[in-house]
Amino acid sequence: MNANIPVLLITYKRPAKTENLINILIKNNIKDIFIYMDGPSNSSVIEDCKNTRKIIEKFSSKYSNIKTFFKNKNVGMKYGIPEAIDWVFNSFDQVIILEDDCVPSSEFFPFMEQMLNRYKSSSKIGSVCGSNLLSKWNLNKENYFYSKYFNSWGWATWKDRWQKFDRNLDHLEEMKKNKFLRTYLGSYRAYFYWHWILSRVKNKKKDAWDYTWIFTNFINKKLHVTPKINLVSNVGIGLDSSHTKSYPVDYIPSNNINNEFNLDVPGPLDIITDHKFDEEVENKIYSKSIQSRIFWLLKKIF
Repeated sequence: MNANIPVLLITYKRPAKTENLINILIKNNIKDIFIYMDGPSNSSVIEDCKNTRKIIEKFSSKYSNIKTFFKNKNVGMKYGIPEAIDWVFNSFDQVIILEDDCVPSSEFFPFMEQMLNRYKSSSKIGSVCGSNLLSKWNLNKENYFYSKYFNSWGWATWKDRWQKFDRNLDHLEEMKKNKFLRTYLGSYRAYFYWHWILSRVKNKKKDAWDYTWIFTNFINKKLHVTPKINLVSNVGIGLDSSHTKSYPVDYIPSNNINNEFNLDVPGPLDIITDHKFDEEVENKIYSKSIQSRIFWLLKKIF
């Protein structure tokens, strides 16, 4: 991979997974490795956090290309991950971001590099995703497509796109009043969900940053490059996850990934969203929860 593209590793309390991913980064000859680690949120994770930090310090003392950013107190994902991304963009104009539970395939880094170079000057692309929210899509077509929905499990972006990050959701009420969200999302069902979840993030009732990034790209009408198959295995879904205890699709790439994904195959020429994919994602991943929609409506009424 091009040595000029840094990789940011987000970690917290999983020493074994952190060690494995650092080894993968070293094996792939990543020249600049940035590691961000949040502080423990409660006493039950202190030991795991200590062990994770020891692993990181073991590598950083051996490799001069590893830079570290440790938080002594827990700040959470909403503020911590954007701070980590800002940290990298103080030195670089593009970055690949992996969380400690995301194991990249052999095609991940070449794909990221290729897409970062291809869409560097595009005003229509917000980020490049290394994973697919539905696991697979349109296998007989191009290697990738475009979606208005972003996935944070292995991704990349550019400094100029990140500068538009509406970290406090300052434009949320404006977008509600002028009906932009309703029009852009295409259905009341999607609008209800996204206004509900974004309001929770804005009001600090949900510790998340990725919804804010999705919203930022909604209002700037930017799409996300999405591979037709997963190029990342998420091995953190389950009981030891801080947030994602389960997921509705298989998040392990196919064993035939090299046969299914050929980097020499070009992508679609027209940068327009795949509406069928977006509809499937909205229905299966996001606004699938009737309970959340009913709760939101009742709260607005009463």
